[in-house]
Amino acid sequence: MEQEDLSLASQSFSGGWPWQDEDDPRLRSSILWAAHVLQRTPADIAARYAALGYRVPDPASLPEQAEVGDLGRTPAEINDRRGELGHRSPALPEVDRFDDEDIILLSQDVGLRGPWLDPDTVVPVKHVLRAARAAGRSPQAVAERLTRLGHPVHVSPAVSVDDNDLLETLPPFGGAVPVEHILDMVNRTGMSPAQVVARLSVLNCPVPDLDYPTSRPAATPERQNPHPQ
Repeated sequence: MEQEDLSLASQSFSGGWPWQDEDDPRLRSSILWAAHVLQRTPADIAARYAALGYRVPDPASLPEQAEVGDLGRTPAEINDRRGELGHRSPALPEVDRFDDEDIILLSQDVGLRGPWLDPDTVVPVKHVLRAARAAGRSPQAVAERLTRLGHPVHVSPAVSVDDNDLLETLPPFGGAVPVEHILDMVNRTGMSPAQVVARLSVLNCPVPDLDYPTSRPAATPERQNPHPQ
């Protein structure tokens, strides 16, 4: 048995407990998801499951390639199954349809898998901006979609996806942004201190109440060696 076999036998594809039920008729969805995670064809995954003793669906019924989200089950079925397994199964949002892009928006890492956004936690602006860049959409469009998906969030019309460059430089802390970090952003972005502070204000990031220059500091001239050789 190979390490990959342990991943296939695991319900979460993590290589550990809980394990797949060899007679579970829902194995089709596991095959499709494993094919996506392991970058293999569904037929290859099904053949490996069969070799491991699992009852697999007819290979002819499987797609040639597994697309993201193609688990062979509807969101309602997945939600119901989570309830059967003892997880919270809240009411699904009223949207026309779910698509692959929603997976990106709902992933904390803006990827194609969990961990997912917590419905009881406010979505940070940084996540909206990262998702906007990954999905190629405006922050406002991402915020509107997340709200429809059950994660209410609002961003100012003045917020730009380029503001993500500012937020990515900030370490996780509370309170006002330290002056040294503002100056670091000046060096990173080429903006003046006043411009950086203006963008941070749009992003609801508090800053020290100071008089910030509207132009970048002049470059310090290189010091001459007073004792040339």
